[in-house]
Amino acid sequence: MDPRKVNVLIAAITNQLYSALSKDDFLCLGIFLNELGKSMLSTNGMRELGERMDARNGENP
Repeated sequence: MDPRKVNVLIAAITNQLYSALSKDDFLCLGIFLNELGKSMLSTNGMRELGERMDARNGENP
């Protein structure tokens, strides 16, 4: 997907949520999504690390 289209999509979703939610709900959702993103990236990184370790040990994933 074109990064510019992703940026426009994210901006549109953000604007819609900002308009639809209270200030507190908007901030709470932002914190939740930030934590979710960090957890997803961390989980993916651990999977890749495990796959590399398995490959070095000659194991099949």
